Amino acid sequence: MNKKCIVLCLVASILTGCISSGNKTISQLNSSQVNTMIHDGATTKMQVRAKFGDPSKIDLNNDGTEKWTYQYTKSTVKPISFIPLVSWFRSGTDDLSRELVVLFDNKQLVKKHAFAAAKGETLVGLAA
Repeated sequence: MNKKCIVLCLVASILTGCISSGNKTISQLNSSQVNTMIHDGATTKMQVRAKFGDPSKIDLNNDGTEKWTYQYTKSTVKPISFIPLVSWFRSGTDDLSRELVVLFDNKQLVKKHAFAAAKGETLVGLAA
């Protein structure tokens, strides 16, 4: 019985899943690193595209400014999700998200930028 439990735990730890989507360039960055790469009033639209690639979303504002949004999300399945019966009551994912928003003026220069990183979790099941 103990050998089966150990094998089951090893298999579950090997099979833990991970799902990610979005811009992988920002996946490992923090705000200080972004601040060394983007300078308000100096960095151009072409330089931002060269460093981060194409944005996930582009918004055109009435005042002539343009807003680019870069997003990255990663969800890792909680190990408890692989335990039979227990997962009916509680399972889920640990989530990480990062977002970079860059606002350009009508001269194609960065007017403002903001970066945010957040951790959270998604819980499902009868006891969630």
